[in-house]
Amino acid sequence: MKILMIFLILFVVSCSESAKTENENEAIDEVISDNDVTDEDLETTDEDQISICEVIETAVSKYIDTAGVSNKAVGVIIRVESPDVSQTCTFGSRVKGADVTPTGNEQWVIGSVSKMITSNILAQKAVDIEGLLDDPAENYLPDDWVIPTGSNGEKFSLSHLMTQTSGLPHYPKTLQNSVDNVAGLEDMYAAWEDYSIEDLENDLKETILSGDPGTTYLYSDFGFALVQQAAENIYEKSFPEILEDFSKRMGLKNTVVPENLSEDQKNNIFYGHGGPQVVAMERPVVTPVFTGDGFIFSDANDLGRLLRIFTGIDDVPDTTVSKSLDLIKIKRFEREANGVSIAQGLGIGIITEGEFTLFKKNGTSAGTTTAFLWDDKNHLGVVVAGNVIPFGEGVNSLACEIFSVLAENSGIAVTDEVAESCQVAF
Repeated sequence: MKILMIFLILFVVSCSESAKTENENEAIDEVISDNDVTDEDLETTDEDQISICEVIETAVSKYIDTAGVSNKAVGVIIRVESPDVSQTCTFGSRVKGADVTPTGNEQWVIGSVSKMITSNILAQKAVDIEGLLDDPAENYLPDDWVIPTGSNGEKFSLSHLMTQTSGLPHYPKTLQNSVDNVAGLEDMYAAWEDYSIEDLENDLKETILSGDPGTTYLYSDFGFALVQQAAENIYEKSFPEILEDFSKRMGLKNTVVPENLSEDQKNNIFYGHGGPQVVAMERPVVTPVFTGDGFIFSDANDLGRLLRIFTGIDDVPDTTVSKSLDLIKIKRFEREANGVSIAQGLGIGIITEGEFTLFKKNGTSAGTTTAFLWDDKNHLGVVVAGNVIPFGEGVNSLACEIFSVLAENSGIAVTDEVAESCQVAF
């Protein structure tokens, strides 16, 4: 039974980082103005595009087994962005044991990379609302909710929630109990899909913080469920509506909540696989309380569009987006993992090594594993999606290897120290 539970937890969703470090549980074709270029305009010649995919093929092959084995992907979708390259590469198979190469146009659930998007959503609002990020989070949650505090009454802020330093546990109690007592796959679906706002309120009331806010890093999906609730109250809209507005602003066309997937989109999903038998998923997980935490769907073109904005290859849509990106990248909490110094931004991790500053977010959810990595100084970005969990170490290592190849393709040397530090996942 214990093995079954572990299998199901990994199979359906982990919504957490894929590192081994202490306290860590654990991818442009619509434009937004006449001045923007199209995806076709961004691509280099066919010869150049083929060469970048061929160059990374050797690196990718080590991480794929289409027969389906734990810790390797059945297939991967990769997006690379630089001033010279904007390309999607695909390898392996969409389905275990089948010869069905991904097209690169599929959508997939991006797991905790959703946290990066949700943090951007809050940061855009923070441009106009003074003190939003550092005010007590309770100011933006329902008035009748009971919010836990630190040992001397310290209140956690939205910034604490988005940097994983609020002191809240990984999962709220009711969800944790449901996950711990599943007897089958449908029970696991139910654990997430049946979790309600009322459950969130009650669990919050009964929670004791593990430490004073702002003092300790502890990865918390619980905390990002609160970030989503705060966003809904601040915007006075539902999260699906907020995400739709964000997508339009940023020039995204296939970044949506699972309940808003069209039938065509559902028929073109890069479904994940999980567990010892590497079983394929059959439908999306719809869990409205945790959508902004780990269940947003996107595709390679949209994630490539975000990379081009984040890295400074494309112009930002407007001043608000520019200022919000500055807020996202502020180093708000320093920690160490595997001997590497890490700073926590809003919904992302930051590694500074030599001439490189790497911004990262990893995510696993519903059988897929995603890594999102960029460097705005050198204008480089990589997204890697694998359709298996557990594949956390593999997707992170692969993203870093591809980043090095992309840098070399741009005439930028990546030192061994940078390559090694890159391996730390968020």
